[in-house]
Amino acid sequence: MTTVADIVLAKPAAARVFERHEIDYCCHGQRPLEQACSEAGVDLDAVQAELDALAVAPLTGPVADEVGALIGHIVSVHHTYLRRELPRLGELMVKVIAAHGTAHPEVHDMAATLEELSADLLPHLLKEERVLFPLAIELLGAVEPTGLHGGSVTNPIRVMNSEHDRVGELLVTLRRQTGGYEPPEDACPTWRALYAGCAEMEADVHQHVHLENNLLFPKIIGLEMSLG
Repeated sequence: MTTVADIVLAKPAAARVFERHEIDYCCHGQRPLEQACSEAGVDLDAVQAELDALAVAPLTGPVADEVGALIGHIVSVHHTYLRRELPRLGELMVKVIAAHGTAHPEVHDMAATLEELSADLLPHLLKEERVLFPLAIELLGAVEPTGLHGGSVTNPIRVMNSEHDRVGELLVTLRRQTGGYEPPEDACPTWRALYAGCAEMEADVHQHVHLENNLLFPKIIGLEMSLG
């Protein structure tokens, strides 16, 4: 069975197609395309036509094949991005509330969701860098079962997957609260910049979680299993 996660692994540009149609390919990527389209309420044939039009450009080289290189890519690209972008979006949010919070009380709900998202994501990055990723690097050099982390690396991976699910739920809430990141007509440039930044952040997190859930984590588990 080919899943939507498999499609993005084979054609990274498919992520943009799924983003446009609000199809989750990261936290809930282990679904066939037909089911994913049905649950998203979009036309299967239309989505398939967009996918068929994409050039095949799979993720290749060490980043795709080697656990160490993939971890390095995730940390240097996605973790660095979030540590820079989440505080910036928080600062923009403060300005939007100050300028528009009275006339648009709905922005307070968005602010609460964005704050919760940041509070969840930033510690999550640290857990990966201080717990899971070092265990994975240790497995790379192991020649026999290590008994890591209570017996299996699947324990921290299970925690990471659960936290990914929660982040996915918060992103869905944020998109709903912002009307798909469409600012109102009276939105100032700061408000528009906030929505544009949130949309970009959402796409980056989806790609980030996809790489971990559907590529990195299975590779790490495979390393452990290969040791017997």
